[in-house]
Amino acid sequence: MRGFRYSLIPLSAVLVGGFVLAILAWPLASAEVRGRYPQWVAGLYSPDGQPVTIRDAERSKAPPEPVVEVDPEGELKVFSTLAEDAPEFDGMWPNFRGFNFDGVNDEWVPLLDRLDTPPPVVWTIPLGQGYAGPAVYNSRLYVIDYDNATKRNLLRCFSFADGKELWQRSFRRVIKTPHGYSRTIPSVNDDVVVAITPNCAVMACDPVTGKWLWGVDLVATYGTTVPKWCAGQCPLLDMDRVVLAPGGTKLMVCLDALTGKEIWTTPNDLGWKMTHSSIYPMSFAGKSLYVYVASRGVVGVNAETGEIEFSYDGWRIRTAAIPTPVELGDGKLLLTGGYGAGGQIIRLIERDDRIEVKRIKTYTPEEFGCYQQTPVRTEDLVFTVLPKVGMVSCQLACMETSGELLWRSGPDWTFGWGPWMVADGKILLLDDDGRLSMVKLSSEGFVPLGRVQLKALKHESWAPLALVEGRLVLRDLTTMICVDLRKNGETHGEE
Repeated sequence: MRGFRYSLIPLSAVLVGGFVLAILAWPLASAEVRGRYPQWVAGLYSPDGQPVTIRDAERSKAPPEPVVEVDPEGELKVFSTLAEDAPEFDGMWPNFRGFNFDGVNDEWVPLLDRLDTPPPVVWTIPLGQGYAGPAVYNSRLYVIDYDNATKRNLLRCFSFADGKELWQRSFRRVIKTPHGYSRTIPSVNDDVVVAITPNCAVMACDPVTGKWLWGVDLVATYGTTVPKWCAGQCPLLDMDRVVLAPGGTKLMVCLDALTGKEIWTTPNDLGWKMTHSSIYPMSFAGKSLYVYVASRGVVGVNAETGEIEFSYDGWRIRTAAIPTPVELGDGKLLLTGGYGAGGQIIRLIERDDRIEVKRIKTYTPEEFGCYQQTPVRTEDLVFTVLPKVGMVSCQLACMETSGELLWRSGPDWTFGWGPWMVADGKILLLDDDGRLSMVKLSSEGFVPLGRVQLKALKHESWAPLALVEGRLVLRDLTTMICVDLRKNGETHGEE
C-alpha cells in the first residue's frame, strides 16, 4: 500500500501539471486558429451564443439531415402596386454584378466628386439576417430573404423609388442558422424573376405580380449538397434560359425560364459539388460558355449543348469557393479566393476544336487574392481588396490585365470583407462596419476621394452593391438602405 500511495503522487502531479499546461496553452492554440480562420468566418455558434472556431466545428459535425423536398410555391402576399406618380427608372441592375456581370456601372449619371459627408438616405428597409444583395429592374427591387421568426423563405419585391414593399412570395422551411441566412441575388428580366433560397430551392415568378411560374428543389431533384453557410450561388438568367450548377447528379442544368423544363443537363462525372461561386457567361473560340468554379476545379460548359468544353483541377479553394472568374481578355481568366488560395491567371487555348487550359501566373494572398467578393475589371485594370492576411491585410490593390501588379492602398486605407464596384471613374467600397469610401479610378496610384460612416449600417456589411441612376443600394446583416450619390441630385425620401 505504501508503494502504491507514493507512486500516486508523481502521477497526480503529472496529471495536474498537464491540465495546467493545457489551460495555459489553450489561448495560444485558439489564437493560432483565429489567426488563420477568424471565429466569425466559421459562422457557427455554441448553445450559449459564443463563436465556435472551424476546428471546434469539425470535431462536432452533426449527421446529415434527411432529404426533404420543399415546395417553393408557398403563398403570395400583395401589399401595394407602384404609385402612378412614382418616378420611373430606366436604369437596371438585373442580376449579380450588374448588367454585364462585371461589377461596373456604365450609366451616364455623374456622381459626387468627393464623399466628405454622408449622402442623403432615400429609404431604409429592415431585413432578416443575411448578406443577399438586390436586383433592380423596371423600377422594382428584388431581394431574397429569410424570416427566422416564422421560418419562411421570402422573395420580396419593393418599389425602387421609395422602398415600399409591393409583394412577397414565401414558403416555410426550417433552416439552422449558419451565421446569417440569405446570400444569393435574384436575376430578372421582362418575363421572370428567378431566385435561389438558402436551402437551394429555386423560385421563378412574374416580376410584376409575383404570380407563381415554376420552382425546383435542387436537393431533391439533383442531389445537391447545400454548401456550408447556405446557398451562395446566384442564378444565371440568359435570355429565355435559367442556368444553374447543382453539383449533384448534374454538374450544370439549363432550364426554360418560363416553364422550368430542362433544355439540357451536364452529367457530373467529375463528382464536383456546388460552391458559393456563380456561373460566368463568356465567349471563346466562337463558342458560348458557362464557366463555373466548383468544389474541386473550374469547368467550362457549352451554352448550346451542355457538353463540357474544358475542366481544370489546378484550382481548389479550401473550405469555400466564393469569387467568380474574371475575364481578362485573350482567353485569360483570373481566379481568386480566400483561405490562403491567393490567385491564378489561366489561359484557354483552342486546339483542334478542343479547349485546353494553361496556368500562366500564380499569386500569393499578399500579392493578389480575394476572400468573399469578386475582383472588378474595367478596361485594362483589375481591382480587388486583399484577404485578411499579413502586412497588406484588406488593402485595395490594382493590377493590369497583363498580370502586372501596380499599387496598393497602404495600411491607412483598408476595407474589410465588404463589396466594391466601379462607376463614373470612381471605385465605391463598403467596409465591414458600414463605412463607404470613394476612390479615384487610376493606374497611377491610390487616390482617396473621401470616406463616410453610414449611420444605418453597422456590422457585416457584406452584400454586393447595386447602383441604378446614381442611387446606391447597400446593406448590413439586417438593414438595407438606398443613398443618393448623384451630383446635384434630388432625393425622393428623407435622411
